[in-house]
Amino acid sequence: MGRSRSGLFKNLVVFFVSVVALTLGYYQNEWHAAGKKWFIEWQKKHEHVIVARLVQSRQTGVFSYGALPGFGDITTWDVNDSVIEHEYDFFANGGQFKAYWTYDSDPALQSIPFSLLERFAGLAPATDLKLFRLSEAILAATVLGFFLIWILGQFGLTAALVTLAFMLASEWLTLFGANFYWNLWAFYLPLTAFSFYLQRSSKNGHYRSHDVFLLLAGTMLVKCLVTGFEFISTALVMPFTAMFYYALRDRWAWKVFLRRFLSAALSALTGAIVALAVLSAQISSVLGGWNPALQFIMHTFGKRSFGDPANYSGIEAQSLTTNLFSVLEIYWSGRALNLNSVLHINMPGFEITYSQIFALFALFTLLFLLRDRFFGGFPQQKTAYALVVTTWLSALAPLSWFVLFKAHSYIHTQMNFIIWQMPFTLFGFALCGFVLANLFRRTGADE
Repeated sequence: MGRSRSGLFKNLVVFFVSVVALTLGYYQNEWHAAGKKWFIEWQKKHEHVIVARLVQSRQTGVFSYGALPGFGDITTWDVNDSVIEHEYDFFANGGQFKAYWTYDSDPALQSIPFSLLERFAGLAPATDLKLFRLSEAILAATVLGFFLIWILGQFGLTAALVTLAFMLASEWLTLFGANFYWNLWAFYLPLTAFSFYLQRSSKNGHYRSHDVFLLLAGTMLVKCLVTGFEFISTALVMPFTAMFYYALRDRWAWKVFLRRFLSAALSALTGAIVALAVLSAQISSVLGGWNPALQFIMHTFGKRSFGDPANYSGIEAQSLTTNLFSVLEIYWSGRALNLNSVLHINMPGFEITYSQIFALFALFTLLFLLRDRFFGGFPQQKTAYALVVTTWLSALAPLSWFVLFKAHSYIHTQMNFIIWQMPFTLFGFALCGFVLANLFRRTGADE
């Protein structure tokens, strides 16, 4: 009983500290993980389509134009600064658009509660925006906080604290954390929920496909309704990293693993397909029918993945013909941590690239293998082995987007680095913390 209470107290402390620290970091860049000016400008360049939606909802109703986000007073795609400032100005000052051009790639149904709050709460527009960002920061911090509690339960306190330190210092998590277009929390919701379900299943031996269907279909539906199909391949793979871990640690039979994997995959796909039907209905209401809605979806899918370059122009056509390895090189060598900003210094070598982080993970993997090979095994051997393998398997989640949606990654280098955190780098830093805590401990059985 005493040990149980001690464990609960530790969980509560870690969760509380994590949520507070992450909320402060994501809401106001408290830990300076991102440059101050870039943090502010980056938010506006992504949130403005929701701000325009709020203006339009105020004018013609929450469900007008299919409740889709969009652009004010333009008739084609345009994201220059004057358009963005125009939308924020109209939101702040009660202006009305003469035209509204919908952004048809994202259901963005978070705009519905935001519109209702903006209409009925009677708060100043600036206060509304702060509340939207704060709510997003709290949601992201809460979901990630629960994932840290799962890491704590599986791999120990050091692993959780090292992962938390990365979450606080991560430039990309900080940029996305409170953004009410991106809804970072929704990407991690299926993974976090499924991790806890599998944890309970591992303890009590009860795994029910019906429960898994409701959990994965439901959480994936939520993800897609508020973030659309951004990074969809990554989002679909993420929950299965937890399944790989438990399959390895608990030594599931191959037949059991395949049956559960296929059932869970169908569940997650069901949620995504239902969301696609919702988005199709939204687009159909704007374009005047299901056929043009389907044509738009196929055209958009093509320009982001493997479409015919002859059907596109400019950078979109160029992105479809670019070499995959040149795209991977961009994301391999890009900045992951800006420690100069975090530490308030300006020294060479303090901007950490993803290639350096991958080398760090490889080093700790090597330390595990050397201890295992020459020094009589590793403490909690099954857990350690499962964590090492799962860490590297989790790289499949971000790689799936870089490969399958190479064209999108070629163009959107201002944001696609975030998917290295979904969840590869999180598992990687958990691995570092776990190895650090156990490298010199005596070998023992799994707890």
